[in-house]
Amino acid sequence: MGKGSAGREARRARQEEEARVKRVSDGTRAIRGMFDQKFNQSYWDAEQAKQKASYMDDFTTQWETARKGLEAALMRQGIYDSTEGVTRMAAARKQYKDKDEMLNQQALSTIQAAKGKTIAAQDNVIGQLRSSSDLNAANAAAAQQLAFQSQPIPYSPLGSVFTDFTAGLAEQAQQERQGTNRYNLGISTWANPNRYTRNVG
Repeated sequence: MGKGSAGREARRARQEEEARVKRVSDGTRAIRGMFDQKFNQSYWDAEQAKQKASYMDDFTTQWETARKGLEAALMRQGIYDSTEGVTRMAAARKQYKDKDEMLNQQALSTIQAAKGKTIAAQDNVIGQLRSSSDLNAANAAAAQQLAFQSQPIPYSPLGSVFTDFTAGLAEQAQQERQGTNRYNLGISTWANPNRYTRNVG
């Protein structure tokens, strides 16, 4: 009787453990599937595009203001088509490209942080399931986290992006008037088939 009872108890415990392991395994697979279906690569790509788009209106406005300001300043000094003018415009365009890439990286960093939080939330739900083996509680926790993690990702203010493209132009103009500096206009002559320089002021 004693040995038979102990054997039945051992079998029951083993069956319960097997059932628990199966619940945890099935539940883990289901939870991962729920998160993967919602937070797939298309989802994160769309969220990254939203992050970038949130900056673009302000970014474009700042760029146009800075670019037009530089063009106007160069024209006032009469050096828009000079080597200095070309150099300044090229530097401005490079800064635009660099800042645009900065925004791409900023959007990517924001999405990676959000993705990390979502993965942590998923792992937390699975951890609770492994501890309790309660599928109903795990499914409820997963649904709650899916809703919470789906909330809109906050946008950070852009702030001032571009440096002053016109810095130093007044000093350049003064040097030109004093004849202490020359701008290369890129116009060819017989003596120099490539270009010549003259004072601008």
